[in-house]
Amino acid sequence: MTAFNRTSSAQPTITQIAPAIPRAYDQYSSSSNSKTHGLGLYLWFAPTSQFNLAVNYTLQQSTGLSSDAYSNYINRWSGEIPNKAHAPLDTDQRHKIVLNGNLHFGPKEGLKLGDMYPFERTNLAVVTKLHSGFPYTGTNITWAGQLIFFPEPKETVNSSNKDWQQTIDLKFEKTFKSGNTNIVWFVWVKNLLNKTNVQHVWPATGEPGNTLWLETPEGQTVIGRPPDETGLTYAQKYQLLENNPQHWGPPRQVYFGLRVSI
Repeated sequence: MTAFNRTSSAQPTITQIAPAIPRAYDQYSSSSNSKTHGLGLYLWFAPTSQFNLAVNYTLQQSTGLSSDAYSNYINRWSGEIPNKAHAPLDTDQRHKIVLNGNLHFGPKEGLKLGDMYPFERTNLAVVTKLHSGFPYTGTNITWAGQLIFFPEPKETVNSSNKDWQQTIDLKFEKTFKSGNTNIVWFVWVKNLLNKTNVQHVWPATGEPGNTLWLETPEGQTVIGRPPDETGLTYAQKYQLLENNPQHWGPPRQVYFGLRVSI
């Protein structure tokens, strides 16, 4: 078990210079700070010579005056005084769990079928990652058009959190020997269960694919428009815009390959 505490100072932020002639103005300054502290737990099990399991758990809290200079710029632009109290940073990830299992069979090991060992010289690695979602600030939105809006925070900075995320990666390797040459065939599957992991959300709804604009009076006026030459209605096109692919993590990916060593 390990404990850690990290403090950063002189980070860039936006500061208002006032009074000033002819008027107050904003400028970058090195006056922000942040801190991260927590605990880390690492366990390793090897019940047999062929199998081992590593468990890594991290509990941490990251807070600061602002996540970046832009955080305070929004406050200055809206005419509000930046908060002087520490709040969760955009990178604050409270819980993180990693399980790493490995099953390995050497020459003439594993299941035996007659005189054959079909799983000899094989390695199976499974990595499971589970972590809490990053924070965000819920906002009330005043719409001025499509994706044009004026946000107003409805809660303290980064008081809401996105959903937990989970991925399972699997890699299987089989080694064939030919003289002094090792030929390794492998298959590597990322996000084995094709889990949908939300990376970003629209702050007004807390959802990755809904801004609520289509529910506004202006949005309701376009829902009934007929399809154009593309075969899509205006509402369908807008929903494609809302469903930004960057709001989700990558889907299942499968890789095949060979590795040769002499």
